[in-house]
Amino acid sequence: MKNTTQEKSKVLSLAEKRKLESLILQDIEEAERAFNRDASNQRAELIKRLEAKPPADVSEQFTNYQKSQKTASLAEEKMAELGWKPTGYGDTKLVIQTYGIIPKELVEFDEKVTNNQATLASYKRSFAIKLFANGVEASNLFTELAKEISKLVSK
Repeated sequence: MKNTTQEKSKVLSLAEKRKLESLILQDIEEAERAFNRDASNQRAELIKRLEAKPPADVSEQFTNYQKSQKTASLAEEKMAELGWKPTGYGDTKLVIQTYGIIPKELVEFDEKVTNNQATLASYKRSFAIKLFANGVEASNLFTELAKEISKLVSK
């Protein structure tokens, strides 16, 4: 018994302590790896189960989401037919389409602009002809031109 007691009370050297520390740390690290591997697998299985059969409140919200997506899609189609679209980034707002069908107000405006551009272009020729053909005073010609231009601009 004396030998056993002496062995138990034997003081370990620093080198022996380092070896034991290394073994202890290896055991702990192996246990951590095994735990993390198992936890990862268990988490993946839990995700599969939840996705296969989500909780009732989540299923209800997903159904609401699908319905709202369908409603949103129909609303987007109707807006597009009128020349409008919602922006889909961040703060959603309503904007005018820049292609395809555009709002009738914009079509009317564009037609008015095109007509006024054509009228202004025709003034170049007609006022030059008036100046040279009729011998009209230049001051009267500028007054008449100013009136015509103001009619177009004020429309």
